[in-house]
Amino acid sequence: MPRTCLFVAPLCFLALVAHPPAAGAADSPGPQNFPAPLGPYLQKHCLKCHGEKSDESDFQLDNLSARIGFENTPQWLEVMERISSGEMPPENAPSQPTPAESASLIGWMAEWMKEGETARLAARGRVSYNRLTRDEYVNTVRDLIGVQFDATDPGGFLEDPEWHGFERIGSVFTLSPANIEKYLAAAETILAEAYPPVKPAFLDFKKRAVEEKQIDEPHLTRLRELGLLDKVRFEMWAGDIYRYTGSEPLPEAGIYEISYTLSGLKPKLDPADASRLSRKLDMTAVAEYHQLFFDLMLMAFRTDSTRVITCMICSESSGGAIPDIGISQTRHGLSHHNGDPEQLRRLTQTDTFLIEQLAVFLDKLKSVKEADGSTLLETTQVLWGSGMAYGHSHGNANLPTILAGGRGRGHKHGQHVDFNLPTIGKYDVKDAGGHYKICSRPVDGNARLSNLLLTMLHQADMQADAFQDSVRPLTELCV
Repeated sequence: MPRTCLFVAPLCFLALVAHPPAAGAADSPGPQNFPAPLGPYLQKHCLKCHGEKSDESDFQLDNLSARIGFENTPQWLEVMERISSGEMPPENAPSQPTPAESASLIGWMAEWMKEGETARLAARGRVSYNRLTRDEYVNTVRDLIGVQFDATDPGGFLEDPEWHGFERIGSVFTLSPANIEKYLAAAETILAEAYPPVKPAFLDFKKRAVEEKQIDEPHLTRLRELGLLDKVRFEMWAGDIYRYTGSEPLPEAGIYEISYTLSGLKPKLDPADASRLSRKLDMTAVAEYHQLFFDLMLMAFRTDSTRVITCMICSESSGGAIPDIGISQTRHGLSHHNGDPEQLRRLTQTDTFLIEQLAVFLDKLKSVKEADGSTLLETTQVLWGSGMAYGHSHGNANLPTILAGGRGRGHKHGQHVDFNLPTIGKYDVKDAGGHYKICSRPVDGNARLSNLLLTMLHQADMQADAFQDSVRPLTELCV
């Protein structure tokens, strides 16, 4: 069986706001086109290290668009964050801005960002509203207040329109006055049933799961002598149906809410195991913390509780320190290494640790045998990776991605598929600027992560023509 493991200003004020250049006014990047006070600030404090004539940093400000809030938004947000935190300009910079100058610049940039967001929202196309389908309305009412409403009754809701077989297309849903009247009528009917004027009597039927007459001799006598007769439980398993009912008749036909009290014999644990299983586990023991999540995923797959899992362990921005190996910095902080050798060493040590945790999980999947003799790893597709290739400047191309498992689903492993090499020939990491471009801009515009996700869908017998912006399945990964 296939499985996949995988947040209105006054007009007088508006007249004083300095707007960034509009489209066409200064389309070419460059500090000469940056609006005041940004241009003079960057020219004085930043461009010496982050300009065209400098090799000190891969992050070049002179390449950014002057249309702040409209273009290069992630990069401009990065600039705001660095200046606001005091990280930039660095302490050893020859020219230091005053706190008031930096605060004023951040205020201007925040206004430009807000204006850009407003313009983008205004330029959006028509947004379709969504209402519940007839079936969704019935299920929601039943789950919330326990009333089974018949929406298909001749006086109920109209049948939902379809579009090429799809029922959840907002653009074809209508909400006419007739719909509103039916919703109001349905609400009165539902509330009358949920809160009747006369409260129904509570029915209390009790019955042991296993009666004494159902236990054969000599087990009946033996259990009675051992004092275990009242502890006998009904043997059940996943998907089993409890086939015994009480003898008390129900007063009338209708829908009843039934509560079962289940109990079982608690196995005795070794004190060491009991202490380990009951202790509170947190991020001070990162290896165990990761393996706890992996064990939960393994258990979910083994019990067939789910076929798809997505997991992110800790937040990248506020977590990621690994005391196990002496790393106290967050993953996000390490990713902004600025080329510092010690930071890069710690980042490499962190990545190695995380890969080791993944390897343990894959070994656990491999150790579990399926009914047909295959391993759980062979029937499980595991996608592991990051949304950033070069975190220092938020480069989100050339993503590091591992696809493991799924050999039984037709995956071909033991290879490194690189979609850059046919174009660039080979990597030259000594050319920092050129290598950064590979990590920030796709070399092959058709080499998309969505192609991989489409391939995984196909290998899980999910026939889809496309997934988001995919252009083809990756036959290179398939047998």
